[in-house]
Amino acid sequence: MVMRVFISCAVYCYITPFD
Repeated sequence: MVMRVFISCAVYCYITPFD
């Protein structure tokens, strides 16, 4: 599901801030 991918990206962005 797309939601699963979205959450995965959110967690990835959380552990690795793209500043």
